Amino acid sequence: MRSLLEPALVAATAVANLSVGNPRLKPLVIGLSVLFWAGYLGFRWRADPAEPRSWGLSRAGARAAARESLLVLLAGAVALAAIGVARGTLVLDAAMLPLALVYPAWALVQQLLLQAMVVRHLLGVLRPAPAAVAGGALFGLAHWPDAGLMGTCALLGVATTAIWIRHRNLWPLAPCHGWLGILYYHWALGRAPWREVFG
Repeated sequence: MRSLLEPALVAATAVANLSVGNPRLKPLVIGLSVLFWAGYLGFRWRADPAEPRSWGLSRAGARAAARESLLVLLAGAVALAAIGVARGTLVLDAAMLPLALVYPAWALVQQLLLQAMVVRHLLGVLRPAPAAVAGGALFGLAHWPDAGLMGTCALLGVATTAIWIRHRNLWPLAPCHGWLGILYYHWALGRAPWREVFG
């Protein structure tokens, strides 16, 4: 039952996030999503105190996952810097700093939903490599309809899912995901999300 319920709840969360067109309402939707999932995960944790380990919220595998996440972060940063140079958008904006502190927390929630609530169930029917590709494709689809963002997120999704499958640890995936997201918006899109929301 949970193998159907949890992916369905993740899909509903993604649809709710995508349906908000006003960037100033995004923090509200994100906050409500976090509250809902905190309640659900707290319920599951209370029912089975060992379950967070299967989600990847433990120390096990953290060091190896951190090494591989760092490689993904560096490779992605170099690629995005090259795009920024080509487009004239390679800047270091002070607005990147608060995002660098806040966005990894939201990235952790996204990775938890993708890996623990979707990919974990896919591994019951798929081998690791197809599951990683499927996880990446779903992560890309969650960023509809921007084709460039979808493609970039699909690549990141494959990489982070592969790391999670190997090491079953979420912690290093959050800063990797969050910081690359910040660089993508600033250097590839020439946008400043913090300023768009807070002025």
